[in-house]
Parts: sequence; C-alpha cells; structure tokens
Amino acid sequence: MRYIGFAGLLFIACGGLAWYKMPHLVIVVGRELLAGTDIELVSATLARQARLPLVIDELTLRSPTETFHINNLKISPLTPWANAWRLDLKQLKVERLDQELSTPVVTVGEWRERLTTALPALPEQGHVESYSYCDNGCLTGSLHWQRQASDVQAKMTVQQYGVQAELLIASDELALTVVADATKATATDSPLPVTEALGLALPALWILDGHVSTANTATPLLTGTINLGRLTTTLPLANLPAGTTGSLALSQAQVEFSMAVPAATPATVADIWRTGTLALSVEAVGEWGLAAGTTALSSESSLVISATHNAAGYTAHLDRALVINLSNQDLVEGQINVDKGTSCHLTDHFDCAIPTLKVHGRLGARFDYVLEVTDTHLSNSDLAGSAQGTAHVTVTEATQSVLQATMAFTLMDSVLLATSQSTRAFGVPLRDVVVRENFVKGVGEAQAVFDTSLLGLAKLPQLTAVDSLQIHQGTVTGKTQVNWDSHSSIPAITNVASTISLKNAAFNYDDYRVFGLFLDLQLAGWPLIISSQPAQLRLQTLDIGIPITDITASFDVTADSATQQLEARGQNLTARLFEGEATSTAFHFESNQLSGFAQLRLKALALQQILDLGRDDFDSSGQISGSVPVQINQGKIRVVAGQLNAEPPGGHIRYTPNQATRNLLMGSDKTKIVLDTLSDFQYHSLAVTLDYSPTGDLTAKTALQGHNPNFEQGREIHFNLSIEENIGTLLESLRMGDTVEKKVQSAPKLPGKTKH
Repeated sequence: MRYIGFAGLLFIACGGLAWYKMPHLVIVVGRELLAGTDIELVSATLARQARLPLVIDELTLRSPTETFHINNLKISPLTPWANAWRLDLKQLKVERLDQELSTPVVTVGEWRERLTTALPALPEQGHVESYSYCDNGCLTGSLHWQRQASDVQAKMTVQQYGVQAELLIASDELALTVVADATKATATDSPLPVTEALGLALPALWILDGHVSTANTATPLLTGTINLGRLTTTLPLANLPAGTTGSLALSQAQVEFSMAVPAATPATVADIWRTGTLALSVEAVGEWGLAAGTTALSSESSLVISATHNAAGYTAHLDRALVINLSNQDLVEGQINVDKGTSCHLTDHFDCAIPTLKVHGRLGARFDYVLEVTDTHLSNSDLAGSAQGTAHVTVTEATQSVLQATMAFTLMDSVLLATSQSTRAFGVPLRDVVVRENFVKGVGEAQAVFDTSLLGLAKLPQLTAVDSLQIHQGTVTGKTQVNWDSHSSIPAITNVASTISLKNAAFNYDDYRVFGLFLDLQLAGWPLIISSQPAQLRLQTLDIGIPITDITASFDVTADSATQQLEARGQNLTARLFEGEATSTAFHFESNQLSGFAQLRLKALALQQILDLGRDDFDSSGQISGSVPVQINQGKIRVVAGQLNAEPPGGHIRYTPNQATRNLLMGSDKTKIVLDTLSDFQYHSLAVTLDYSPTGDLTAKTALQGHNPNFEQGREIHFNLSIEENIGTLLESLRMGDTVEKKVQSAPKLPGKTKH
C-alpha cells in the first residue's frame, strides 16, 4: 500500500509543475497553485530561465505526512507547441513523517476523487532515475510512467527486495502486478510487511496480480492472485514449546483474494483492513514438518484452504482432507487424517470446528490403535484455551480387541476431562470411566468401574490360554484408578489402584471342580502391584475327587507388570476334609513357574472317610492328625515325609471282604492271620509316613498297634503295612463311578408291574 500512496503523492506534486508555461514564475505560481492543497512548496532553484526544457536543480515539497526532496528535475514538451509534457528527474527522496496509523487520512471515496482530479494534470511521460522512500527504513529504486488521457501506466522497481511493479490507473480500475525475484535483491535489514506479519520468509520468486474496480462508487472491489514459487523456510515457532522445530517447503502455492472496501470508510490502514471483506483460496503442493523431542509430524499431501476476512475476523476452511504422518520412538508409525470441512474463525482469538480427525498406527511393537475425534471445537478465548468433542478409541493386539471406547471430552484451563459413553476392555464392559489430564502439571489419571458376569470374561486371552477351563457362573465387580506422568513422549504410569471382587464363581479346571468361590482383592502400586491389605478368599467346595469344603484364606499378592508374574504369600488357610480340618499359616505360590509350597496341619480327620476312598469293606472309627509339607513345581504337587498319627484313645478297624477275597486270603496262613486280626482290630496307636510324587504315586508306610479281643485272647499285635497307590488312577475311578451312578439314576425307568 505504501508504494501506491507514494506514487499518488508523487503524481500530484509533479502534475502541478506541468502547468508552468513561464519558467520564471515557477515559484510564485507554484505556491499559488498549491495554496488550496495540503502540499507546500518549500523551496526551488532553477538552473536556466525562460527556456524549454525547464530544468530545476532543487525542489522541496512538504505534505502533512511526507517531505519530498527533488534534484535535477527537467520538464520538457513532447512535441513543439503541443500541450504534452515529459518529466524527468535524477533523484527523488521522500521522508515520511511520524504519524499514528489510527489517525484518519481520507476515505476511499475521497482518495479516488483526488486521484481522478490529479491524473489529468500529470505529465504524459515521466521518469525517476533514482528514488528513496524512507520511514523506519529506506526503499530505493526507479520509476517510469506514461499517461493517455486519465489512464496512467507506471513501472517501479524496489532494489532491496528485487521487486518490479507495474501499475495501471484508469477511470474505473486500478491494476497492480508485482514480480519479486530475490536473486536480484540488494541487502536490507527491513522486512516486507507480509514477511513481518506472518513470520515466514517469502520464496525467491513470487508474483502478485491485483485489480481494484472503481465502477461501483459505493464499494470498490479489490481482486487478485498471488503465485508463490518454491519456498523452503523454518516455521515461526515462538508460541510453541521449547525444543520444537519446524520447516516448510512449497513447490507451488496460489492465493486468490477478493476484497470489498466501503468507499465511505475512513482510510486508515487498520480501518480498511477491519472493514474490508477478503476472500482467499490457497492451494499448495509441498512438504512441511514439525518435531518436538521424539515426536515428529510431516506431510507431503497438497493443501487446499479457502478463507474470508471481514469486520468479524478471519474464517478459514479446509477444502481437501489433510494427511499427516506421525512418528515417535514409542508410536512405531501413525497417520493423522483431518477431514475436509474443518474451519477456523480468527479475531483476537480463534475458534475452530473439526468434523473428523482420525489417527491410526502402532503403539509400541504389540498394539494397533485407531483414534477418531468427531465434532471437535477448539478455542483460545481464554489464556489456556479450550476444546470439546467426542473421541472413539480402538486398540487391538493381533486380532484380539483390547480396548473400545467412545468418550466425550472437554479441555479447559489446560485440564482435559473425558467421560465414557461406551467402553469395553477385552470385551468387558466398563462404566463410570473418567480420564483427567493436567497438561501444565504433566499428570493424569483414569478411573473405571466394572460389573460383569464371569462368563463374559471367558474370551479373555489370559483365560483362553488356560487349557481345560470351563466357567459356569459368577460375577466380577471392581474399580480401578491409573495415575501417570505425561511429561514423557507417551504417558508413564506412576500408580495403579484396584479393588476387585469375585462372587459365587463356579468352574472346572482339568478334573477339579470349584463351587461358590468368593475373592476380595485390593491392589496398589507400579510397576510392582501389591496388596494394600490381605486378600480374602472363601470357597464352598473344591472337588478333586475328594471334596474339600469351607475353605477360607487370607494372603498378600504381588504382581509384576513387566514380567506378568503373580505371587501370593499366605497368612491363614483353613478347610474341612474327611470331617476334619486342614490349616496352614505359611503358604506361597508363583504364577510364572506354577511353583509354591504349603505346610498343612491336619486335625481330627475321620479314619472311616479316608478308608472309604474306593472301598466299602472297611468299618472303622477314630481320628488322625498330623503335618504334611506340600511342594508345587511346574503345577505338579509333591509331598515328602508327611506325618499322620491317631488321636487318643484310638479306635477300631473291621475288615469284611467279599467272599471271593475271603477265599483268596484264607488260602495262606499269613494272610489268614491278617484277616482274622482285622476282623475286629482295636488300635491305640496308628502312625503313617506319606510320600507323594509329581506323577501321582502315593506311598504310605503305616504302623498299627492294638489287639483283637477275639484273636489269641486279645494279645498285643503290631502291624507294619506299606501301601502304594496311584492317586490319579484312584480319583479317576472315583469320578467314573460317580458319573456311572448319576447316569443310572437319571436313566428312564422301564415299564413294568410294581410289587406290593
């Protein structure tokens, strides 16, 4: 704009000189002619008098805003005795006076009227070999013009920026073409206004074509295009976090603009810009990049933007979807898709609307993620900025769904708050999900409540990996809170706190059956998660072929998030079996190796219940107690030197085999003695040493002391027995027996007569 203003003032000043017919009257007549204007003729020195061409060595003019110093001015007729003149000068220097931009000068209409009045007085041809226009800095160059009637064609150069401009002034149109070639520029410390405003260096070669239509006297219309050549520059990053770098490389960009300015508007720079309506269309093909720490954004896709500017501010629209590549040392790969239709309104702050923004890629080496944000609104009306929208998150591992969530979010005062509308983790529904992130403090937290059927967890990868697991019933409820530090490239977890309750669970694992399981856990910590108080377990029945009932236990849990190892250390265990009790105050189990130990104390086990395993030819009484050390390795149980003893005063054992077994035993004197003794053996001492191998082989060495009142007058008898049995085979036979019995009982009855 300052080039056009400078040219207008120059034309007015020099146009007055074209009226001079008598050289010796230049100063007198010049002052008379300028008396009614805001231009003052300060001084003039004539080189020659009363001859043409008229040569003025020095001329000084002054307006309220500029002072013009002219040297070696020559005014000459184009043809003899014709009222057509040419103006040439060697040097023109314009000094701009300090003036507030907000001070009204003239309206657009007044400026047009003055220009229309001044143009006919302008000499038909003119040439300024060297000019200097100074305000904060000085612009230097040359100027040439040619007029026909009221149409003026001017050419101007600006040496500092390598700019050549062509200006056409007509009665109903003003056209301006600027070609900038940085390779022809001289050194300067003064940036172009557009460079200063945007903070971007202009490309080496660019062209501006602009037209002002003055046919409409109410609203002149400014239209045109700016074509940018290849541009490679560093992005202005003053408002971004420290350590952020950026670059921009455009192979071609075009800006189309259309601006309407009311003719009656006070023509200050600020008012014209505010009240004008500017429409822009930008299409650029090139690359750009932005990096902060280990995260980088880049794009090679073309960019198409349309924008308008008026008194209400700027409004910009994304006319083509934008694809942005995302890379990070933790996010192996990613891509951001910004949907077309995205728009921003900018005044003293900005408001943006993004219909859809989609990010997808890989998280670490295991997880694929898709983040789709819809109906997003951004604003910086306050210092911290705000945003709201809806986020849809999907995380998968191979083909397994890890997380699916739809969350409404708001960002206010640098605090992000997201609440769940629908969330499933590993297919498990979560409710009351809340995520908070404080970007200033760099801390965040997430909370979730879950309440689901145990059957709903059956497809979890941790459970599907367990062979022979069949879940029948039960519910799982709980609440989890995760805290993290977000100063790192991806959030680093600092703590996890969970409360988990398992209620009335029933399931089969291999040949074991579990009924009525209740478990309460409270865990906290990271990366080691430990019990904040002992876990509580209640189990109605554990059927391993031998029913174990009324199991209760309390134990501490430690889980390592890195190794996925779970460790339990027991403090109290009680259970009922064989009508007696089993207890332990020291037991331990590790999940990775499926290893552990338990020191079991057995009290008052009914001998009859033990002997009933697989047999029905014993009748006994009495109770036994003792201690059994149990070791677990790779999921296999081992017992070494377990000790059992009869509780005083002892009891009896009566063995009544079937007839076939009796006939077999009676065939040998030794076995006949055993058979006769055990027909009614009254024992007062019973001691058993147990060994159990991981293959299921049980060895029991038994020592019995007592008598049979009906054998050899009841004398004292000592028995030493060694029993070897495969418990797996025994339990298998017991289970098969139960299964056959249930099938027989459930079989349909054959029709027949009932006996009375």
